[in-house]
Parts: sequence; C-alpha cells; structure tokens
Amino acid sequence: MPTNTLLRRLKTLLCNRISHRYVSSTAASLEADSALEGVIKGVTALTRTEVGATGETLAVDYLKGLGYQILHRNFRFRQGEIDIIARQDDCLVFVEVRTKRCREFGVPEESITSSKKEKLIALAEAYLQTLSGPPLSWRIDVVAVELAPDGKISRLDHIENAVN
Repeated sequence: MPTNTLLRRLKTLLCNRISHRYVSSTAASLEADSALEGVIKGVTALTRTEVGATGETLAVDYLKGLGYQILHRNFRFRQGEIDIIARQDDCLVFVEVRTKRCREFGVPEESITSSKKEKLIALAEAYLQTLSGPPLSWRIDVVAVELAPDGKISRLDHIENAVN
C-alpha cells in the first residue's frame, strides 16, 4: 500500500476512533488498527467531556499567562453556561472554549454557529444583570484548542472580541 494512502487511512481511522464512529473491519482497517494499537493513547482515551475540560484548563492557564484574572469557570444559568469569565484590566471578558481532537469536521472555532453566538451574547447580558455595578466594557472571546493524538496541544488560538 502506498505511504500516502496508508497515512490517509490511519488518519481516518484515528478520527473515527476518537469520534466513536463505526469503522468497518476490512483487512485494511485491521492493518491500520494494528499499526495504531501502540500509538493511540492520551486523547483517544479521553471522553468528550474530558476533552472539553482539558481545553478549558489549557485556556485558563493561557489566559492567566497573559495577565487575565479568572473570575469564574463553567458559570451556569438556566439558559446555559459560560466557560470562563475573566477580567483584563477594566474589561470583563466572557470566553467560549472550543476543543477538538481532529480536523475531520473542521477547526474548533468553525463550530460556533450564529445561534451559539446569540446565546453567548444573551448569557453575557444575563451575567451583567447580576452585577451591582456593570463594567465599563466587556467582550466575548473564543479560545480554540486542537489536541494532538498524544494529548499535547497542537494549536491554541485566542480570538479577542470574536462575538459582537
């Protein structure tokens, strides 16, 4: 089997295993599965919830490194949840974290739909109403995290004012 074909097959198998989709057991799949057996660790062993929590922890560490003060994590309302609420100087920052293990279905930030943006704005406004003195400024950022098969960060992008 040519190298490029095998690599494509391995990548497809890896993404399928990660997303828990059914993979047919053809000889090629068995061969790729055998080749990956010793390699698939870390990220593939994580559940979807654990992947999300890992991404949020990485985002918090990144934001702290930039000098942000983390006020809340996973702040819940009846209508939904805000992943991170932070302060950067005099600005209140609401952060949506998106984490993916493979690019088969696009990059993390592409998964934020217009309805999700509307929901994020509504959640931010609901949080602002709980404050006795709202901040002078606020914004909604996105942190996109991609994890490599070994569980390490392959990409982390911080998009300021991503939702307006």
